[in-house]
Amino acid sequence: MANKFVSNLPLIEWTKNSLLKDKKRAILITSPSALKIAAPFLKKINIWETIFIKNSNKSYVDSLRLKDKTVKVAYLVGAGQVNDIGRYLAQKWQLETVSIPTAISADSFLVDCTGLRENDCVKYVKSKKADKVILDWQLLKKAPWKFHLSGCSDVLSIFTGLYDWRQAKDHYDYSVAIIAQGILDGLLSHSEAIKQKTKKGLEAIVNSLAMEVQLCNLYGNSRPEEGGEHFFTYCVENKMAHFLHGEMVGFAILLTGYLQNQNINPIKKFMDKIGLNYLPKGLTRTIVQETLIELPAYVKKHKLRSSVYNNFDYRKNQAKINQFFKFIKL
Repeated sequence: MANKFVSNLPLIEWTKNSLLKDKKRAILITSPSALKIAAPFLKKINIWETIFIKNSNKSYVDSLRLKDKTVKVAYLVGAGQVNDIGRYLAQKWQLETVSIPTAISADSFLVDCTGLRENDCVKYVKSKKADKVILDWQLLKKAPWKFHLSGCSDVLSIFTGLYDWRQAKDHYDYSVAIIAQGILDGLLSHSEAIKQKTKKGLEAIVNSLAMEVQLCNLYGNSRPEEGGEHFFTYCVENKMAHFLHGEMVGFAILLTGYLQNQNINPIKKFMDKIGLNYLPKGLTRTIVQETLIELPAYVKKHKLRSSVYNNFDYRKNQAKINQFFKFIKL
């Protein structure tokens, strides 16, 4: 039997209005929008090279090159995609890695794997976790709150992920499921603080994501929090190039939960209260219908874990889907 190693969370430092200092030669991995708001915090970092991340396509990511071989540290300044791709590149180039999220839009600043798109699907590959994560409240306040709300979806997905896991009987672990449910319930209990856009509310999102990630580390994969809602999101991305990940996952949680015959009202109520948009711009009934029709073949082709969509019959569920559209006002 092979040895099993359990990854831990990166070191997380909460700070306030800090001017970072680092004399080591650094590469800055970021996006134009993130750099615009973070530039004042980075004046004392010895930046020798900058890469702006454009997308998560594997062919594009693998084409990126480190020009200056004397660079010692990578600073990942941005939201989900920047951190996801930045950690992959940092491992490839064997660099110390410091993550400075500008928005808590996903759990990508906490994990040690990276989602790359290849052949119309997201494939998770081993990367590295950040050596340090710096969460600066003054910097995070600059981002529109909707980006932080997006991060809730990687915890809310426990709602549908646990159902799919339980139905699939795929190495189902009752004790892990109970803990995951507790993490979800904990996030739901902080709705007022999140709604008020307070530091306590943001800490609740971060802490929930951290607990979700560490639980998955202990279990060995993301099964407790990833199910059909994420698979719908991977598939629909082939029809809609630009959307906020957490908003689409939010929609997919409600849709998938409805098709699982779960009571989605508590989740929808939480989303409505905090202001999480679950109707991404550009999403139409036609796009949803086409995606649902394609999903059974899609999950089989890409060997995704068992979910409500493996044997999904669109025709038999058409009336139910129309009811959902009316309920969700799409």
